[in-house]
Amino acid sequence: MLRRPDRPFPPARGRVRLTLQPGGEIEGAQPGPDDRPVAAAGTWTPDALSTDALGGELEVESASDDTLVLRRR
Repeated sequence: MLRRPDRPFPPARGRVRLTLQPGGEIEGAQPGPDDRPVAAAGTWTPDALSTDALGGELEVESASDDTLVLRRR
């Protein structure tokens, strides 16, 4: 693999996208069997997230305006 520091990495395939909605709902997408995004849903509280896109329940370890750190339960 060649990495040129002056060139950004292209978008990666297979990323999970989550949007935390008011009221405790999670809307998102995860890679499907053919790499196209498939809808993913879940729930969240200030202490935890639960979604199949991330493998189940996760505990919120810390949160700031630009960073969310999660830990598997």
